[in-house]
Amino acid sequence: MKILQSLRSFILPMKILDELLPDRGIIYEVGSGYGFIGIYLARSKTERDVVCIDINKDKIRQTLSTKVTTNLHGEVSDALKFTYQKCTGVVMSDFLHHVPYKIQESILKKVTSKLQKDGVLIIREIDDNDGIRRWLSRLWDLLLYPSDTIYYRTKPDWLKVLASLGYRINVSRIIGWFPGSAYLYVCTKN
Repeated sequence: MKILQSLRSFILPMKILDELLPDRGIIYEVGSGYGFIGIYLARSKTERDVVCIDINKDKIRQTLSTKVTTNLHGEVSDALKFTYQKCTGVVMSDFLHHVPYKIQESILKKVTSKLQKDGVLIIREIDDNDGIRRWLSRLWDLLLYPSDTIYYRTKPDWLKVLASLGYRINVSRIIGWFPGSAYLYVCTKN
C-alpha cells in the first residue's frame, strides 16, 4: 500500500489539482481507489468536504483508515448509481477508461448536473492516439487490472464529449517526463 501510495503521489500533480479545485464546498473524487487525491485535498483545505467514491469497499475502508481529518468521507458505490449532491468540484483520475463509453458519458452527465456554475471537473486520462505512451499505459493497466476491458478515447474525442456538456476546457500533458500517456482536462462549467 505504501509503495502504491508513493508511486501515485509521484505521478499525480497533487499541488496542481489542489490549486485548480475550489477551496470550499463538496469535492468528489470519483473512482477514487485508495483515495490518494481525496486525502491530499482534504488535508490541504479543511473548508472542503471531500467525498471519495469507489465500488471497492476494501479501498474505501483503507482510505478512511488514514484518519486524516473530519472533512474526508468515503462511499462504497457505483459511480453511476451514486446520489450526488450539489458540488463545487469533481476529480476523476485514471478511472473513466475502465467503464464502457456510454457509461462514461452517463457518469459525466450525472456529475455535470450536480456541479455548480463555475464548478471544476478535472479528468486525468489516457489519449488513445498517444503512440508509445499509450502502449506503456496499456501495459500498466494490464499489470494492475488484467481482467478489465479498457476504453481509451482520443484527446479530440474527450474534447468533443466535454464541450457537448457545456464546459470550458483546458487540456495539457501534466508530467512530461512520465513515460505513459497522461493528459489533464480541466473543465469549468458554464
